Amino acid sequence: MYKNKYLKYKAKYLKLKEELEGGGLVDYMSGNITIPNGTKEIKDNEYYRKNKISVTIPNSVTKIGKRAFMNNKLTNVIIPDSVIEIGENAFNTNELTNVTLGKNVKIIGSSAFSNNKLTNIIIPNSVTLIYDFAFSNNQLTNVTIGNSVTAIGEQAFSYNPLTSIVIPKSVTNIVSSAFSFTKLRKVTIPRKFQSEVRNIFINYRNIQFTYLD
Repeated sequence: MYKNKYLKYKAKYLKLKEELEGGGLVDYMSGNITIPNGTKEIKDNEYYRKNKISVTIPNSVTKIGKRAFMNNKLTNVIIPDSVIEIGENAFNTNELTNVTLGKNVKIIGSSAFSNNKLTNIIIPNSVTLIYDFAFSNNQLTNVTIGNSVTAIGEQAFSYNPLTSIVIPKSVTNIVSSAFSFTKLRKVTIPRKFQSEVRNIFINYRNIQFTYLD
């Protein structure tokens, strides 16, 4: 009698695995998220606050929705080449130390990777837009910006210990706070921004600028 009651309690309240509407499987014992092959889109909030530590994203996914993996404990993520868009807050507030971005990502949404532990990020040549706060509040010391980026949003790289950055000639718009609260000392930037550096970089007096023609 008591055993049956315990089993019913365990089944109801102690979830060991959870299959989600989108087909994904959350294993609460191993801390893994399994996304089925063939999945095209990871929906908004789908794995929000599941307290998980690892995920493998299949090479069929083209879009990662808003807050899809927000508030987990992920330490590493590989974005496959199939992904085109990463939604706002998609990986916000994890424990990411390593992110590999696929070669076809075009849009990195607002706060997509903010509040993590990244020290290095390579933004591929496919990316055109880096939205507000995309990589803010990490531990970035090395950032490579691809040569198709046209806009860098508000506080996109703020609150990082960056000491140098190369901004490619493709960039036409940089919001004034994009690199606020960093430790920049060397900046390579298109010459078209020469008259604007004092507005773009708060600590411009302490920065050595090299201009790209």
